[in-house]
Amino acid sequence: MRDAFIEKKIRQKSHLKFRIGRFSVILGLFLPSLLIYKPQNVILYMAKFLFSNKKKRKKTMKVIDFNSGWTYSPVGGDKKPVDLPHDAMFSEERGKDCPSGRHGCFFKANDYEYEKVFFAQKELENNSVYFDFESVYKDAEIFINGKKAYANEYGYSEFYFCADEFLSYGEDNTIKVTVKTSDQPNSRWYSGAGIIRPVEMLVFPKKHILPKGVKITTLSYKERLMKLSAAANGDGTADYEVLKDGEKISGGSFEIKGTGETEFVVENGKLWS
Repeated sequence: MRDAFIEKKIRQKSHLKFRIGRFSVILGLFLPSLLIYKPQNVILYMAKFLFSNKKKRKKTMKVIDFNSGWTYSPVGGDKKPVDLPHDAMFSEERGKDCPSGRHGCFFKANDYEYEKVFFAQKELENNSVYFDFESVYKDAEIFINGKKAYANEYGYSEFYFCADEFLSYGEDNTIKVTVKTSDQPNSRWYSGAGIIRPVEMLVFPKKHILPKGVKITTLSYKERLMKLSAAANGDGTADYEVLKDGEKISGGSFEIKGTGETEFVVENGKLWS
């Protein structure tokens, strides 16, 4: 089953660019000192960070909804179709003697396996593909075509990984996620079990700023001085813009060699009060 592409278009220029974070950064979210709120007037300063490509190719980052067409089962059990997000624990039996106890609402818990077969288009070979899991409870291991691609020894944090070396292009691929929740009790509250948050496939050009690769720091709220740092999978020039009400008020560029940083001033930035 082929997944429909859900494209989040990025405004085009003559060079390649990405919005970072969910690929735009609203400074007001990171920097409340620069956000002023009134009931009928919200002023946001948005910074967009762009990674220039020498070939000046127009590209967009694509986000593919990866939540349908899965199966799940207790390890060794029968597979059942499911869409994500999914709580495997909630379908288990409950009993007063279940080791999850009152914190786990007396649900029985197992270790579980999730699987999905998906077709990787041939053109993806010219891109870089990541999988973004918002949360898997817990101790997830991810296998693609039988090879271990990633492991996350936690249950609540988001994680992502590059899948380029594991994919077979122009044919079906199988992704399997194993979760371990049989070690009850393992939480102070009801945690659920399984892939409990959405999953997305992120498609980048080969040269790109890394997901979660941008950080903004307020150096001086009095001077409206900011520091911007970014991490990429290669070397290049990062362009940034600061927007007010959708209009560019300033911008610049800085060099990235794996990582890079620059400082800039938000002119006439309003203090949050």
